[in-house]
Amino acid sequence: MLQRYIKASETLRKFTANTTGTTAIEFGLIAAGVAAMTIPAVGMLGGEISELFDSIRCEGFPPICLVR
Repeated sequence: MLQRYIKASETLRKFTANTTGTTAIEFGLIAAGVAAMTIPAVGMLGGEISELFDSIRCEGFPPICLVR
């Protein structure tokens, strides 16, 4: 019984000391958070940005405004 406990505690200690994949997981979580904030923002501003670029395009070269 004591040997099982010792083996289990050693295994647990090795598992908690192993940090080889931690950085990749953290970067993945950060990227997911950035995407979760960016996608709705782009969705809300998409029409306004499109109108802004259309107005800039029409001011710079009006014949292009006739082509859609």
